[in-house]
Amino acid sequence: MKAKKISLFMAIISLVLIIAGCSGGGKSSSTTTTSGASEGGALKEELHYASNAQPPSLDPLMSNAVVTREVASIIYESLVAFDENYEPVPMLAESIEQSEDGKTYTFKLRQGVKFHNGKEMKAEDVVASLTRWAEKSSSARAVLVDPVFAEVDEYTVTLTLGQGTTLALGALANVSHLAAIMPKEIVESAPESGVTEFIGTGPYKFVEWKQDQYLKFTKFDDYVALDTPASGLSGKKEALVKDVYYDIVLDPSTQLTGVQTGEYDIAGGILQDDLAQVEANKDLAHITPFSMNYSILLNRKEGPFTSKEMRQAVSLALDHDSLAAVAAVGNYTISPSLMPKHIEKWSTEAGAEFFNQKDTEKAKSLLKEAGYNGETVTILTTRDYPVMYNEAVAMKEQLGAIGINVELLVYDWATALAEVRSSPEDWDLFTTSFPGVPSPAEMLYFAEGYFDGAESDTQKELLAKIRSAATHEEAKQYWEELQTHSIEDVKIITTFGLNAIHAYSNKVDGYKYFDVPVFWNVKVAE
Repeated sequence: MKAKKISLFMAIISLVLIIAGCSGGGKSSSTTTTSGASEGGALKEELHYASNAQPPSLDPLMSNAVVTREVASIIYESLVAFDENYEPVPMLAESIEQSEDGKTYTFKLRQGVKFHNGKEMKAEDVVASLTRWAEKSSSARAVLVDPVFAEVDEYTVTLTLGQGTTLALGALANVSHLAAIMPKEIVESAPESGVTEFIGTGPYKFVEWKQDQYLKFTKFDDYVALDTPASGLSGKKEALVKDVYYDIVLDPSTQLTGVQTGEYDIAGGILQDDLAQVEANKDLAHITPFSMNYSILLNRKEGPFTSKEMRQAVSLALDHDSLAAVAAVGNYTISPSLMPKHIEKWSTEAGAEFFNQKDTEKAKSLLKEAGYNGETVTILTTRDYPVMYNEAVAMKEQLGAIGINVELLVYDWATALAEVRSSPEDWDLFTTSFPGVPSPAEMLYFAEGYFDGAESDTQKELLAKIRSAATHEEAKQYWEELQTHSIEDVKIITTFGLNAIHAYSNKVDGYKYFDVPVFWNVKVAE
């Protein structure tokens, strides 16, 4: 049987080409090299990172919250990881072979990799971990058909699928619901609420979690690093500081003050309004990685937006540039691409003719065609995320200008999410946001368990074709069709992409953000 093989050798060649050919400018994983830690001076043993959220769980399969994936990526690793170009390359796997029909993947495992409890990672651990992942991960459910993981020998694992797909390795590399490899005994003893011991193979191991204060991680002395160049979340990882503190700092102004005074080395929740202070401070640097696509979910189950004409009227009336200017100030991008633009292999302008049209006269005509007669349209939003609330206020004004009677329904975020799922009769539009995913098939709003999912036959058929396509090029053609259909039919309105602001001391060298904060290969000068 012919087979395609991905090996560490090929990964090295790929990463060398990346480093030689790319400056890194404009990437979501931008880094800044600073002098303090790179000139041979004394180094700190601690790094303090200020986060604006506390994880609901440290088990990556128990939550798809961004903060859970951030802390899980410190502890755990998977068989594959994304490089700078969002290509999955071997991490805990030494090599990967794919059968010609795309239904069987054979993973040769790296030997000598240790868990944080001292046990060597072997095939039984991988099979137990990934069988659980396949059951619980939204990416696995979206991409894999009838997956079965099996042990061939102590260092070989196979994945057998009921249908071939080019998306399997990307799903395994996804940091949301990370396919974390854990010891078999921890996986098998886990209750429904999640694992109770947090033991992985990463360069840092978990030490303690003081609720509402911090999570502490310390260098794992027995970590076995790859010798391939670091790229994205792949390649060589070195713990260059002894202890990493993930400090829970909910107030953005406290984060700003802390990074200015040196209490925090890195602050991951800086507001756009405070960026000028960061830029004016010679002791600070910053990066602006992609954060979320801010979007308007339309209630297509009941109410006025079961009408396509009503949905299109709203889409035509909205001025995305004005919405973004009010809600996100200056830290945003506007694009018809439903996939984040930095994921270049999937980003596309398909459907641009139906995007951000700002045609109020045509919108008014469609309102008449739909029989709209002044009924109240309810926008569900939250003050917990000011960007969402500010967008809702601006949207109310824009829709009012074409004659739609709008009222805001404002809840805390948890209640708003509950309303979306349990009380569709109470709302018509919902301000929300979505992080990036490895492929369109893994987008949350196409998932069966999310509000309306892929509710049309066209959406279901095109998603199935994306999953089963023999090549990426074929899959992308189907995605371009699906994106065009989704924009024209107004499945969802993606208004703008928001970038986060991470400020850090000039004493920090090597920090980057690539879907998660990257703490390995980072130095902090005294």
